[in-house]
Amino acid sequence: MKIVFITRKYPPSIGGMEKLSYEVTTRVAKLNESEIIALKKPQIFLPFFMIYALIKTILKKEKCIVHIGDGLLSPLGPIIKKTKGFPIILTLHGLDITFPNLFYQKIMPFFMKKYDKIICISNKVIEECEKRGIQKNKCVFIPIGIQNKSKIEFNKNMLKEKLNRDLAEKEILLSVGRFVERKGFDWFLSQVFPKILKKHNNVVYLVVGKGKIENKMKQIIKEKNLDKNVFLLGEVENKLLQEVFACSDIFVMPNIKIKGDMEGFGIVAIEAASYGLPVIASNLEGIKDAIKNEKNGILVEERNSEKYQKILIDLLENKEKREKLGNGAKNYTEQNLSWNKIIKKYQKEYKDINYI
Repeated sequence: MKIVFITRKYPPSIGGMEKLSYEVTTRVAKLNESEIIALKKPQIFLPFFMIYALIKTILKKEKCIVHIGDGLLSPLGPIIKKTKGFPIILTLHGLDITFPNLFYQKIMPFFMKKYDKIICISNKVIEECEKRGIQKNKCVFIPIGIQNKSKIEFNKNMLKEKLNRDLAEKEILLSVGRFVERKGFDWFLSQVFPKILKKHNNVVYLVVGKGKIENKMKQIIKEKNLDKNVFLLGEVENKLLQEVFACSDIFVMPNIKIKGDMEGFGIVAIEAASYGLPVIASNLEGIKDAIKNEKNGILVEERNSEKYQKILIDLLENKEKREKLGNGAKNYTEQNLSWNKIIKKYQKEYKDINYI
């Protein structure tokens, strides 16, 4: 049976949801007859896209499984099911179930309850579904996968031309993500990194991304005199991002709890682990499903600045330990979270609906 994917998050846009949508749709398409209906324009076109996707799907004559890409699109599924009788599947990521808007919380769970199956990218998302009255037996946890990588070697000298900064002799901490409160970048800049610098003035902190707290981060950098050691790189193209991952020494994911927002999984953490980077991340929400403590990273209680400092300083002082942790993270992540294994889980869910 044909599988129709409807997603509003897709390349050329950049982000975790876009990457997940692309990987799942293209890999499933290699195993099944499928069609991808994707919004490849700015989100301002979303209302028109929803109408277009709905009409295009309803007009189909062959029977299909319809897989909706996120919670904001959830009203489409029940309409399609009622009109055509097609089985419907929904993927939930985190914020699309917890979005702190009264109208959203009144309306969207009503539609979500009508799905035949809900794929959740972490157990925390399943927990949030249960809070809203969605049956647990409809929910299944399928993590995000990674593409296994051969050992990638880049010389830090290469970054000088790309970033206009000489980092050849520096030890590099790296974070990647949207500049929003839950990522904890401002907290890390304020409460952790300055204290690390007091013991290791040869370390730099690269942060890739952009977002609404960027000015706040810049203000902290100015107030703490961190401008020679902290570099906000903005959004970078994929090849440069690969080089930055490969040249970094430690990956940091210092998330903090924010009411109404959550980290659905932590895809950048497993991406970093796949490059052989030791990952130090906050022990909360979906990150706990991406990072297994002492397996492919080290989990730290959120906002525990002393623990973050202790672990990072220890790794900066012990290259052998750092490399051992990074190699272990790479091996564990590839063995447990490769896309080949993850797609088999999607295939099972399609078949379990008894339509394939």
